[in-house]
Amino acid sequence: MDASKRWKAYDWQADVDLIASRKRGVKHREALAKATRAFRQAISRSEGRKAERNLGISIAAALCPEAQIEMTYEDGCNAVANALRDFEKQSLRPDRFPVRFGPLLYDAFPARLPEREIAVALVLADFATGFRKDEHRAGGIHFPRAPMLSPILPWKAIAEFATAFSDDAKVAIDPENVAMRVKNLCGKVGRILRYP
Repeated sequence: MDASKRWKAYDWQADVDLIASRKRGVKHREALAKATRAFRQAISRSEGRKAERNLGISIAAALCPEAQIEMTYEDGCNAVANALRDFEKQSLRPDRFPVRFGPLLYDAFPARLPEREIAVALVLADFATGFRKDEHRAGGIHFPRAPMLSPILPWKAIAEFATAFSDDAKVAIDPENVAMRVKNLCGKVGRILRYP
């Protein structure tokens, strides 16, 4: 009950928005690297690399107005060029952070997100597996971790608990196919969280 209540109160939309934002970021990664390269090359062509020097001074003044930097003119210009070169490389680096959707942590962007109730049903099925008193008991108390599913679980009760705190009566998941949907989801998820 506690897990269901806590996931009901969770801000699922924030995860959806963050996933969408990260996907947009992936699309713009190459354009950002290309623009950074063009900018780096353009300012390096200024007379005496004066634009690089001015950029470095502007950034240093904005970040730490009281700083007194002891650096030669050429070292300052090289620092700006190296920072832009490094930023260009970082822009092209793939997003390898886990993707979170409620209690689910994916290793890569999922093709499509499951219904919230199915995500909660996976957590509840993992709970039930951890509390078994037979040879099918599995799991542990350390999270996040890979979900564990026993071959025999109380799917009707899991379906009822997963939708118990929903405001929408239409979201009730069918106990007949919840087992299949949770098992399919289990294979796609890297790790799960017990609570928000």
